[in-house]
Amino acid sequence: FLKTGKLLRFFGGATDPSPFLNDLGVMIDQLNYNHVSLNIYPDQFDTLGIGRVEPGRQPGVEVIKQLIDYCWQRGVFVSLSFETGNTGGGGVPANLFTLYPDIVAVNALGQSATDVEYGGPNGKFIPSIHHPRYLKWSHDFIRNFLLAIGDERASQLLYVETTVEPQYLGINNVDSDQRRAALDYSAAAQTDFQAWRN
Repeated sequence: FLKTGKLLRFFGGATDPSPFLNDLGVMIDQLNYNHVSLNIYPDQFDTLGIGRVEPGRQPGVEVIKQLIDYCWQRGVFVSLSFETGNTGGGGVPANLFTLYPDIVAVNALGQSATDVEYGGPNGKFIPSIHHPRYLKWSHDFIRNFLLAIGDERASQLLYVETTVEPQYLGINNVDSDQRRAALDYSAAAQTDFQAWRN
């Protein structure tokens, strides 16, 4: 059996692996995890919404590479989970919504969807995972991130989670209308539904 632990940290601005290696040591030696999933928040690496790690954030990728190597040397599986849904922690670069405002998901009330579960009344926009421009950005970012860690490390990953909890809001914590948390009614989602139905 695998005992999985998630490491939710700010890797994008990291330059020193030491604090994360200490966390991994506790997870492995004291908590007996044999699988670690590192959450990758794309907006920490790609603030411009260009689908790749910005040069100034490359040190964070180097830290991730060292963490993968550490786990591999310890005989512990490691996976990468990409938070591209924009709910809760990190996620989609804000600039992507500026570049492509039509990628915003639509809730059941016909409004632009925001993170009403964790973000309050001013929550971040939630992308439609059906929109071609969102899909291109997310696919490009994940592909380029995996290229940046190298083929050998990528082949050692147990899995790559390409979208953590896509289009899922558990509850509307802003007001009592739960239709604000129901997604996705965008044109892109409707197009995908029609294609599937036909």
